[in-house]
Amino acid sequence: MKPTLPGYQIGELIGEGVCGRVWAAEDPVGNAVAVRTLNALSVNLDLVREVGRRLHGVTVEGHGPIPIWLQALDLKPAMEVTPLIADEVEEKVIPRNLQARLSDYLATGEAQAVVKCLAKALASLHRHQVVHGNLKPGNVFISEEGRILVGDYGLGWMPGIDVLGFSDALLYMSPEQLREPSGFYREAGYRWDVFSFGVLAYRLLEGKFPRCHESFEDVAPAPGVLHKEGIEADYAGVAEELLKEEIRPWEGEHDEALKAIIERCLSLDPEARFRDMVELCEVWERETLIARHAAEMEVVARKLRVGRRWKRSLGWGLAASLAAGAGAGIGWGVREHQMASKLDVEILAKSAAQKAKSEAVDAREEATIAKDVAESELEQAQLDLKELATSREKLLDWALSEGGDGLPTLIGRDGRLDLLDKHYQKLAQSQGSLAKRWQEQWQAERALLALARDEPEEARDFVSNEVSRLGGIGLTRLLLKESGSKEASREDLALARSLAKKVNGPQSAWLQAALDLVEVRSLERNGQKARSLRLLSELAAKVGKLPSSEPGTISLWRTQLQREAADVAEGAGREELAAEFRQEMVNDLRNELGAKGLSENIKKELAEQFVIAAEGLAEQNYSRGELAKARALSLESLKLIPESAHSRVQIALAVHHAVIGGCERENGQTEAARESLQAGLSLLEEPRKDAAEERWRLYRLGILKWQLSGVLGQSDKPEEELAVGQEALEMMRGLLEESSLRPSAIQVHHVIGYLSGDLAQACETAKKKQERDEFLDDAIESWKFLRAADPEEPEYVAGLAWCERLRKK
Repeated sequence: MKPTLPGYQIGELIGEGVCGRVWAAEDPVGNAVAVRTLNALSVNLDLVREVGRRLHGVTVEGHGPIPIWLQALDLKPAMEVTPLIADEVEEKVIPRNLQARLSDYLATGEAQAVVKCLAKALASLHRHQVVHGNLKPGNVFISEEGRILVGDYGLGWMPGIDVLGFSDALLYMSPEQLREPSGFYREAGYRWDVFSFGVLAYRLLEGKFPRCHESFEDVAPAPGVLHKEGIEADYAGVAEELLKEEIRPWEGEHDEALKAIIERCLSLDPEARFRDMVELCEVWERETLIARHAAEMEVVARKLRVGRRWKRSLGWGLAASLAAGAGAGIGWGVREHQMASKLDVEILAKSAAQKAKSEAVDAREEATIAKDVAESELEQAQLDLKELATSREKLLDWALSEGGDGLPTLIGRDGRLDLLDKHYQKLAQSQGSLAKRWQEQWQAERALLALARDEPEEARDFVSNEVSRLGGIGLTRLLLKESGSKEASREDLALARSLAKKVNGPQSAWLQAALDLVEVRSLERNGQKARSLRLLSELAAKVGKLPSSEPGTISLWRTQLQREAADVAEGAGREELAAEFRQEMVNDLRNELGAKGLSENIKKELAEQFVIAAEGLAEQNYSRGELAKARALSLESLKLIPESAHSRVQIALAVHHAVIGGCERENGQTEAARESLQAGLSLLEEPRKDAAEERWRLYRLGILKWQLSGVLGQSDKPEEELAVGQEALEMMRGLLEESSLRPSAIQVHHVIGYLSGDLAQACETAKKKQERDEFLDDAIESWKFLRAADPEEPEYVAGLAWCERLRKK
């Protein structure tokens, strides 16, 4: 049955697959379009909607995604409208895709060009933070201008799919996508696309699948056939078969660099592949430049070798001529002595003239070759310096921001940082006199690069004890990084303030504010919490007066300072003050997010700050019994950023899942609570590179496990309750082994006091008196620590009294 869409003339059915049907149509103004109806059981409509949002208004000039002109996802069936890329053959509309023309490209001279264009199309998709996830020849289209366009992205074997039959996209999927499509939400999707590209690229170049060729060839649609029926979809089985096989040996003659790139794409270890297609294209372009440069240099070297051989052969020919002339002179008689002498003189004169001429030619040839070599080397040097100059500008942006590189969040910047670092390594190996003069400068810039990669210890190594070479921006950045884990030296702080004054323009004031924050952290680390809170409040007011060239920047800085003040207040046991700071932050950020003129990057960072600020406030609301308020704030945060690549934001999202789980538990919804807590735990699985952030992850992970333990006990699963609770307790004990600003010893003992008490109560119910007493001893020790910190706090008094009473039983 044809779908109906107001204003559109729906024509014939031109395609059908597991995710829906495609119809040729005309839009209200007569443009040829394709209308896709989506099968709700085989499509994650929320994911499709998000893809549409990310590509809204995107115009692709070259190779890239087919634009989505309209989404009508609330209709039944849900529909999408895209341009129609098809040919009319014998009054029938045939999609102009790679599957229809596959026989023209498999193992032909045209294959490599298609592979390169396809890589660029997928890279364009990744730049807009969209994963394809459904790559196959039928979803690769060829425009009338010869551009490669990819369609049907965000469909196929993805998370949230209830039913999905066989599609030949299965033959191009990575093993981890086949086994666990939910990994998409942990950014695995980019590496899925890299693997799928590798399979399709290999097949185009070699005419065969790189693995499982015989079985895949049996079920793949033949070239020109758009769909194949009657095949079962065994996703797990295909994954197991792929894991058993090595890549087939190459048979055709192909560029070595390209083969290496495709083999890396086909790695069964996702971490060994390219992070995304953007990185792949950058590497391919670099390898192409290197190969072209090497070829040019080989031509120059060949000219040089030919010139030298010609010179040597000319010299041997002249010597032979002279020897022959001398032999002939001896065979004549004395009567012809004068004639011979005259002939010798003429030969010598001629030889001298030829030698002079050959030396002139040779000199001219060597001059030409030297010029070619110099021009080629200069061209390469200019390429290197141009890329370095561009990247160096980024270093200034990275100096004061965690992610202010202007790149999409889900793509990240590690690939660009790696590339830049390789350039510096190459420069560091230079031996010329100019290189020696620049070595210190390059080391200083590598230190800035290390700071951009969150490696402050490596940055210090690069500049040794001469931190002044970092300049005001770099040294401030270094001290900001280090102050999270250790106290800044007075000498470094004074030097940084002096250098910051020399920075031109309004940035100097920002640097001084940053150094004020470093000083506040040092005060806090020395136990001067009251003074650090006062200075933080003053600093927040000062930041509001700083100059800014972009809307939202001031709010970002003020929010970060307020958040830090809230953390200090909470670490000092001043919960109400911390709640005031956080409520003010949340209110300010709500207003700021609705302001006009914000760049996408600033808007994203403001949203991330909202999620982090709301984390502590939602938790405080929950602890005070304001469940509806806590739940609403956490749901608002999860709606604002359902997922994030930023590791600190992931921790905050995990806490919001925990708050919702706690509210569900309080309402007796134990199964829903368990699911929410598991969602939070999944966000905290991966260790963090930054030591301070790793401590915070472990602290939050321990709290979630504590909550899960309680839910398991409520579900009448006492053994699981104790096992998970003990895991949480071990994490908390580990955090006490070293001092840190966050979580503070007060925060950790607070958790241990309640957690150990809960485990003791569970052992009491299970008649395990010895284990009960051990847990009570832990709880009593923590409550005593808290009483010593604040003897009048009623919560600490009551907690200690309860544990001591139970211990006496």
